[in-house]
Amino acid sequence: MYRVLYIENSGDIAGGGLISFLKLLENIDRTLIEPMLVCPFSGNLVSRVEEMDMPVKVLSMDSPKKNPIKFLGSVHKLRRLMRSMKVDLVHTNTSRSTLYAGLAAKPLGLPVIWHVRVIESEGWYDRFLSGLCHKLIVVSKAVEKRFNWLLSKNPEKVAVIHNGVDLREFCPIISGDGVRSEFNLKPNVPVAGVVGNLLVWKGQEYFIRAASEVRKVIPSAMFLIVGDGECRHDLESSSEKLGIRDKVIFTGRRFDIPKVMAAMNVVVHSSITPEPFARVILEAMAMGKPVVAMNEGGVPEVIKDGVNGISIAPRNASLMAQKIIGLLDDKDKAKKMGKEARKCIEEHFSIEANVKKIQKEYLQILKV
Repeated sequence: MYRVLYIENSGDIAGGGLISFLKLLENIDRTLIEPMLVCPFSGNLVSRVEEMDMPVKVLSMDSPKKNPIKFLGSVHKLRRLMRSMKVDLVHTNTSRSTLYAGLAAKPLGLPVIWHVRVIESEGWYDRFLSGLCHKLIVVSKAVEKRFNWLLSKNPEKVAVIHNGVDLREFCPIISGDGVRSEFNLKPNVPVAGVVGNLLVWKGQEYFIRAASEVRKVIPSAMFLIVGDGECRHDLESSSEKLGIRDKVIFTGRRFDIPKVMAAMNVVVHSSITPEPFARVILEAMAMGKPVVAMNEGGVPEVIKDGVNGISIAPRNASLMAQKIIGLLDDKDKAKKMGKEARKCIEEHFSIEANVKKIQKEYLQILKV
């Protein structure tokens, strides 16, 4: 049994990165690993982890720029915690948690794994943090490119391990009837939707523009925008200006995403900047849904255009509309694509495969 300390600098679940982190904790082999979590405050992440009967410690993780003295004090407390809990390995989920973990673990000789879920480089900071770690796990080849400078020197230090999906939680047999009833959507009404935080870079504005064009060809089509965020008011205004406000349903934040996706005929990924490895795409594919996604970042690593999904250039509402129309019009094509999508996730992107690969990295570092 090996004691692994997981460190995350949020106590709340917000976004795909934290969901993937939680799924790792839920599925880790407890006969092999004794997991423990450290995070800066109590929130729904802490609640979920405590339900797993997993020890959780709350420790402040302020920015070192904000309060250097408090920062050093927290690093010292974390080091004492590592020592008292007899930790064998540390697994971090963000840059800030890696900074704390690396500085705390270095004097103790503890190995640190930095799980990198962000595609943008942080320049010199990447080099500094990498020096504090024994291993970097990146969620896609697109994210791996962030560390090209390291790959040329020490390629063994970086491992690509794609995120995984629970195939029982996201399954084609799940019914969306309840969600359709909730929003007065009849069974035969074609529905396209997006799922994610309502932020500018998530590109829901382009989805709304595409929805306006889809309606001209398929007047009965309806659209779901699932999630919440700072852009909600602007998005509602856009749909109003385009004359489709009554055709676009803003569901707000949902905790029944499999059922919501089940209510859709087509799932759209509309981000206008490269995503490291969009989790919502994996979830939709696991549901057996045809996906229209942007062909940047980690997306090409899962979608084979025209086979298990459709990939297009970002910021192109007209092309997005064209692809949505094609899938709503051709049900056989959509069904076949959905089956290929599910098959792809089953074969390559299950949570079991994800956890198994991560645990293999643990054992290699611990030289078991």
